[in-house]
Parts: sequence; C-alpha cells; structure tokens
Amino acid sequence: MNCAYPAAPEGYLNLSNTLAKSKLAAPTRERIALVVAQIKGYDYCLSAHHYLGKNLAKLDEAENAANPNGASNHPGTDTAGRFATEVARERRHVEDLSA
Repeated sequence: MNCAYPAAPEGYLNLSNTLAKSKLAAPTRERIALVVAQIKGYDYCLSAHHYLGKNLAKLDEAENAANPNGASNHPGTDTAGRFATEVARERRHVEDLSA
C-alpha cells in the first residue's frame, strides 16, 4: 500500500484497538462510526461499518439505516449518535444535548 502518510494506517489501527477496549459496547461504537463516516463522506468506511454493524454488532437493518444520520431506534443510544454528529460537524464547540 502506497500511502502519502505512512503512519496513518498504523495510527488508525492503534486508535481502533484502543477504542475496542473502551467501555462503549460494540453496537454503540459502530453507531458512532456510521455517523462519522456519513458526515465526512467516507464511503468505504460507511460500507465497512454498515457491514460490521450488521454482522458484528448485530444492529438490525432499520438501526443500520438510521445511524448514519445520527439517529437511533434505541433511546439510550440516540444521545451518542447526536453527540457524534455534533462533534463530527462542528469539531470545536458542542452544544448541550441533554435537552
């Protein structure tokens, strides 16, 4: 693989491995990944996380379809999707989403 930033793949894998050890459940991590991939226009990542959401995190088709838009059919995870949407879009300032 010829990459303009040779450390980027290694950095991504390190970040992924670190996040995998976090307290966030796999379905929540995939929901967030779907949101970020959609907002940033990363079609390859969107496709990969749609697959992982369905096959690894066991998200149903309706949930997998809603997540790239920052929505969720599960009340507790809707906040995570909205927060990820704000962070991916704004990158500097996130409003209080508890309202």
